[in-house]
Parts: sequence; structure tokens; C-alpha cells
Amino acid sequence: NKKVNLIHVDTVKTLQQRHIEDCAQLRNYIDPNHTILDIGSGAGFPGVILAIYEFKNIILCEKDFRKSAFLKDVKRQLNLDYTVFNGDVYQLDTSKINNPITAVSRALSRLLILLS
Repeated sequence: NKKVNLIHVDTVKTLQQRHIEDCAQLRNYIDPNHTILDIGSGAGFPGVILAIYEFKNIILCEKDFRKSAFLKDVKRQLNLDYTVFNGDVYQLDTSKINNPITAVSRALSRLLILLS
């Protein structure tokens, strides 16, 4: 976290509740047949947590190379099933995704900006 600034320093002490449990609750609302697009994945919240809960078809979209490298390393070390896209979400070619897409994001931007 000190090198790449994955989460805000003020939330390190509440990691379990603030990040992990907050992300885990999404599993109750996401259709497991959808492709999950985690926009601005950063430290992998919520995409990595959903992969731990064995959701499939997850794309973590992160334009910061260091954070993308971190996400790839987590994938390898934990043997998780997701794809890391290193780039702007607008550059992602979604034309080959056959199932519906559920987009998720945390702390990337204001909701109205994300929806537009």
C-alpha cells in the first residue's frame, strides 16, 4: 500500500469491514451469469473479492500499470479466475462479451459521472 497507494491509509485499520465485507455483500445482488466489469479496480475491490466467492467472467479494469501488476500478482498467488485489463474502460472492447454485463465500481468517481 505504501508503494502503490491501493487503499486510503485511514481505512487500513478497518480493512475487513470497510473493504472486504462491503464488497462481499454484492454477491447477493449480482447475477452469476453476468460478466462483471470492475471499473477502476485499484486494489481489487470488489472484483477480487467476488472472484474469491467464485464468481466467473470478471474483468478488472485498471489504467494504472502498477495497480494492474498488483492485480495480476494477486490472481497468480491466489489462483483466482479473472482478467485484468490495463487501460481506460473506454478502450475495452466489449463486443465479444456474450452475456449481460454488470458494472461495479468503488471510489472511482461520483455516481452521476459513472452513470453518464
